[in-house]
Amino acid sequence: MRFVRASLFASTGLLLFFSGCREAKVQSYRVPKEAPLPPLSFEMPGGMAAANAGAGPNANPTAQPAIPAASAADAALRWTAPESWAPLPPVAMRVAGYRLTRADDSSTAELTITAFPGDVGGDLANINRWRGQIGLNPISADTLATELQRLRIDGPEGQEGERKPRDFKLVEMTNAQSSPAQATLAAYTEHDGHTWFFKLTGAPALISAEKPAFLEFLKTIQPR
Repeated sequence: MRFVRASLFASTGLLLFFSGCREAKVQSYRVPKEAPLPPLSFEMPGGMAAANAGAGPNANPTAQPAIPAASAADAALRWTAPESWAPLPPVAMRVAGYRLTRADDSSTAELTITAFPGDVGGDLANINRWRGQIGLNPISADTLATELQRLRIDGPEGQEGERKPRDFKLVEMTNAQSSPAQATLAAYTEHDGHTWFFKLTGAPALISAEKPAFLEFLKTIQPR
């Protein structure tokens, strides 16, 4: 009797087991493919986006992003801009900017201040980048010396009456054939492992008129 009951229980268990196996279903799920991340981009000296940002192993290794700075108040250098230069709103990866306007003909120019680690490709690369921005052909290394001026400017007077000189490289270029005509006046200097660019671009007549004020502006630049 005990054997019959045990057999009955075993048979019932096997039926329940196989019944459960028949009811089990394999479920599958479709996982959507993740969208690729957009390529990174950053601002090159003078506000031009780097063409090779996010490129492959052949990209220019010297192109590096500008130091992030929400405002000039956080920058490692400080300066005093002329009152006639109107400050521009903060822009990502630009330390500061100013808008210049000529009252008699409403022509404008813009000064951008940026800072990059290292030399950002060197003098020739920087000059040819700016020439391309206003529609000029690149120059060769043989003519670089004629395009580049070197300035040593005494900084503002310190607490003890001393003036610390600062070395700048100055570049001037004009494209009178473009419509409208464009000119660039740029100066750059090294500070604490970074190259600081002070680049003025706009109407040639306004750039020429503001050059004395630009050179005086360079004299006010000093470490914070």
